[in-house]
Parts: sequence; structure tokens; C-alpha cells
Amino acid sequence: MQTLRDNGIEATVNENNYKCKFTVHIEDTTGKFDLDVKIRILKKDEQTNVVEIKRTSGNNLKFIEYYQKLKSEDLKQFNDVY
Repeated sequence: MQTLRDNGIEATVNENNYKCKFTVHIEDTTGKFDLDVKIRILKKDEQTNVVEIKRTSGNNLKFIEYYQKLKSEDLKQFNDVY
């Protein structure tokens, strides 16, 4: 959540279901885009948690670019699979 706040993104958090929703505003040479994103944390077993990142609306290509950045930069410290 701190990473989202640091990037100026306000998120709606549901602590009972371990999910948050937010909108990302992207502006590049091809235009302005809004992506609605939902992140859920699921417990697989005692040692494994799963993070699901889903686009609920917006441009699919821009979401893929945002997801790659999020995975490689912002969430890299938490990734113990790759």
C-alpha cells in the first residue's frame, strides 16, 4: 500500500477479503489512459500466499505494461518464486 501512496494512487481496501481496488492514470505519447486494478491476496497453504492482480477496466496493453513494471520494480522484494 505504501508503494501506491508513494505514486499518488489512492486505493480502497477491504481488509476482511484481503483485496484493494485502485485506478492508475497513465499518460504517454499515445494518449491518456485510466486502468482500474484489483489486487487480492489468497492463502494457498501455511507457507504460500498468492497475489492476484486483475484489470477490471481500461486498455489491456497498458495494463500489461503496468503489470510488468509493478512485478519487476515494486513487488520484486516480495517475489520468492522467480
